[in-house]
Amino acid sequence: MGHYANVKSKKFIRFLKALANKNPDLELSGGGRHPYKLACIHNGESIPIPSGHAEINKHIVKDIKDYLVEWGICSEEYFDNSV
Repeated sequence: MGHYANVKSKKFIRFLKALANKNPDLELSGGGRHPYKLACIHNGESIPIPSGHAEINKHIVKDIKDYLVEWGICSEEYFDNSV
């Protein structure tokens, strides 16, 4: 398990958009209280992406990585290298 740092919101959203474009099971859309919502079409689960601030907290980045790996969207190595 790698150690994560705070990530710039614009960079992280760009990464998620590219990931959603490559994978048909993933959808990035506008969500209620948060500007973005990441949803897995395959299992119906979704998570909010808090991108209203300049940076996204390192704990949230790690949680999103855990969801993406659990859903089978990407591997830990790919996520670590991309973010």
